[in-house]
Parts: sequence; C-alpha cells; structure tokens
Amino acid sequence: MTGEGRPRISVTIVNWNSGSYLHGCLQSVLSQTLPPSDVVVVDNASTDGSVDAARSALASGSAGAQVRWIMNRENTGFSRAANQGIAATSGEWWLLLNPDVVLDERYLAEAWEAVRDRPEVGSLAGKLLRFDRRTIDTTGQFLRMSRRVWERGYGEPDEGQYDLAGEVFSVCGAVALYRRAMLEDVAAAGEYFDEDFFAFYEDADLGWRAQRRGWRCWYQPTAVAYHARGSTNPAVGRSPWARWQLPRRPLEIQFHILINRYLMLIKNESAGALLLHLPALAWAELVDWGYALCVQPRLFRYASEALRLLARAAAKRSAGR
Repeated sequence: MTGEGRPRISVTIVNWNSGSYLHGCLQSVLSQTLPPSDVVVVDNASTDGSVDAARSALASGSAGAQVRWIMNRENTGFSRAANQGIAATSGEWWLLLNPDVVLDERYLAEAWEAVRDRPEVGSLAGKLLRFDRRTIDTTGQFLRMSRRVWERGYGEPDEGQYDLAGEVFSVCGAVALYRRAMLEDVAAAGEYFDEDFFAFYEDADLGWRAQRRGWRCWYQPTAVAYHARGSTNPAVGRSPWARWQLPRRPLEIQFHILINRYLMLIKNESAGALLLHLPALAWAELVDWGYALCVQPRLFRYASEALRLLARAAAKRSAGR
C-alpha cells in the first residue's frame, strides 16, 4: 500500500494497430481519481502509427512521462504481451486493458472499494458498455452448458438489469482487474496467461484456473468503462447467431477461436461435468465442425498445429497446470 492506505494498481495496455483509440485509453487511465502506480503499454509490432500518435499527443503534457513502452518486434499474441505487462509492473493489483477502452474517471476507485475488504476476490469485472453509453458489452463472463463463454448482457440496452454487484465466473480481458497474489498462485512455468492461447479464451482459461484454486471473481456495476467493440445497435447479440461472426475474421484467428475452447476444456473441465453437459456440447461441436467442413475447409491446414496444442494442453492438465 501507498500513502493513507491507497493501493498500488498497475495498468497494462496491450496494443496492436489500434488506430486513434490508444491515446483516448491512456488519457482515461491517467485521469483516474485513484491514480495508478505505473502504466505500461506493450505494443505488438503495430504498423498503423498508433504508438507514435499516442506518444506525440502525450508529449505536450507531463502525463506522458508516467507511461512506459515495451515495443515488441513481432506480434507475440495477446497472452504473451499481457504476461510481459505483468512482469514489468509491481502493483498488488493489475489492470489489463484493450486500447479501444475508455475508463470512467472513477473506475479504479470504485473497483478498489469493492475488493478492499474481500480477500477471497482475485479478479474484478466492471460494467463495460459500448461507446454509445447505453448498450452493454459485458457485465462479466459465464460458461454456457456448451462450454462457450457468455459475456453477460452482450448487446442488450442497459436498463439497470445488471446493477446488482456479486460473483461472476470470470472477467473479460478487455478490462480486467487482477490481484497479483492470485496471478502468482495460478502461474505455471512462468506464465500467468497461457501463451498457447494466442488470442481468445485466454481470459476465461485464467478465470477458470483461479476458480479451481478457490479464488472468486467479483462484478462491480459502479466501475464503468466503454468499449468500441462491435455495433452499437442494441439488437446485436440477442441471438447467438447474430453474434457468431467467425467468417468475418482472418483464417488464423478463426483457428484460434475454435481450438482455444478445446484447450480450455482439456485443462479445466472435470469428467463428471463433461458428461453432464454432453448434449449441449454435442450441439456446439456439430455447429463448429459443420462450419469447418462445409464453409471453411481451409481450417484443416492447421491440423498439425491443432494436434500440437491439444497435446500440450493435456500435458499441462496432467502436470496440474
């Protein structure tokens, strides 16, 4: 702790070609009523000038001196970049951000008030809205019976239906506050986020590992942030088909989305729960394999990589990781 019981909260932003968003994200971090102890941007070899633009905008004021920059020579993936951010900071709490997020000025203050007297809480999810400030992006993660990750409230108009604080399964990595003691507790082979998850499901995997070790994730609706992800149309996301946008993504990302769910299940799911959820799982598999076979057979180019990752996940499960 620092002066008068104020917590030391580190902030890391993982950036990759974020355009004009990065500067706004940094400004919201540096304008917090509860100031962060340190701020690190990990850039994954961006080529769009987003880092130069943000640095230039911050250079005119003293705030720029508070930001440290880690410049990767290649895109290492979200998980490895996040791990770099953890290693480069020292606060007892650590906030992970996507660059297209803007924090309400009281985000850290509200989050701290929620967790300060809850030692069992290892992570916190706030209320994340879209940039229109009326459409929900997420109010915490849950697992469906199909073992897909559900961002609660995704695409719904914010009408106060999620204004009750309480436990959730895990927190979306776009805005995720973690207790460092929890991160150290779940780390394996020097990794906090599993670096086999290049992108997608890495946040739910971390949350599931934390749950298995007895940690809890808290949802605090008064900690509010805004995210540019997706459409601001409230109708988007009410149907699982409306938000199944896999074909719009690059082929490599489609592969990671599909395979990482299996990695998460292999590492964390119990045999009993697997049998209990078998009907819903079977339907999910029918959809995924039907898509791969009938719509995107090019995904089978990644078969050898998929087998390698699945074997590694099984080995980690056997090793208790």
